[in-house]
This record gives sequence, C-alpha cells and structure tokens, in this order.
Amino acid sequence: MEIPTLSQLRVFVKILAKGVPRPIHPRSVLGALGAFNRWGTSIAGAYALGAELRPNDVALVDDWGILSFEDIHKRTNAIAHNFHDLGISSEDSLGVICKNGRAFIELSVASDKVGCVRVPINT
Repeated sequence: MEIPTLSQLRVFVKILAKGVPRPIHPRSVLGALGAFNRWGTSIAGAYALGAELRPNDVALVDDWGILSFEDIHKRTNAIAHNFHDLGISSEDSLGVICKNGRAFIELSVASDKVGCVRVPINT
C-alpha cells in the first residue's frame, strides 16, 4: 500500500470527523484508510469508504429497491472485474447511457475502479 500524502490524510480526517458521529472499530478505520488511499476522493472511493465504515447503511434508493454501501461495493467490484476481463483499462473511455438510478451509479463506480474515463450520456 502506498503511503498517503498529507493532503489526502487531511481530507480523510475531515471525512471521518464529519461523516461518522459514532465510535468506529480500529479495523474499520484501517480498511477505510486503505479504500481512501486506493481510490481517493472519487465516487469509487466514497462508496468504498461507506462500505468500510457503514456497510449496512442505505446508500441508494431507486425504483428497484434499496442498496447498502456493502451491496454497491460488492456489485461494482464484480462489474469492474468484468470490465477488466473485457480488456477495459485506464487507457479507455466508457460511454454510459442509462436512466438515473443504480445502473448509472454502479457503472460510474466500476469505471472509477478500473480507472477508465466515464462519459455519461443520461437519458
């Protein structure tokens, strides 16, 4: 794991201070720091941080139902692995055309996880 920069640590501390009013297990803090270090302040980083700190909290509500942070983290990991298997990488752009909802969020998070440029084309 790379050592986070001072500015990254400051942002991480602010996130913890503002977004987590209840006590946190030290393992969760380490997991959250790892997620933050891996994906930074991207949308993937935000959902990974939520999965570490509040896995069962509601992260998304749409016409299909409710998803927790852990649900989104697991689902987007699977999508990111599929992108990787298809050869999609940080060298690529990914056009995303869909209605607002879980599909758009999941494709956005997964594209951040593989590092490709997301081009949203909402309907």
